[in-house]
Amino acid sequence: MQKKVRFFLGGIFLCLFVAGVWFYGLFSEKHQSAKDLKAEITINSFDLYKLYAQDESAADKLFLNKIIRVKGRISQIIASGSTKIYLLKKNISGGINCQMSGDGKDNLPIPADSTITIKGRCTGFLMDVNLVDCVRE
Repeated sequence: MQKKVRFFLGGIFLCLFVAGVWFYGLFSEKHQSAKDLKAEITINSFDLYKLYAQDESAADKLFLNKIIRVKGRISQIIASGSTKIYLLKKNISGGINCQMSGDGKDNLPIPADSTITIKGRCTGFLMDVNLVDCVRE
């Protein structure tokens, strides 16, 4: 009986150890910005939004989880703590939402209504096209 209890407790300890190592690896992974990654696609903000507005599933096949370079005019900059979000000029119903990574040029001031090129990872469409881990080019 004692042997079964030790075996059972050993199994629980092993499972907890494996789960701990997995969680450590998952949460200690360094977040990567698009700064050092090559853009796979270059497009202007109006065309990117238009493609998503016309057919989201087709646009996802082209852009989702890819590093893209987008050129557009800034309509608004939102600062929330250490995070900045650049909203590229919207047409009637939406635009491009670029969450900046905070690297390099992103800390320099830029006036609204300036034309800018941003590189980031496309995460899809929710009223706006969303880019994360972005950097200014």
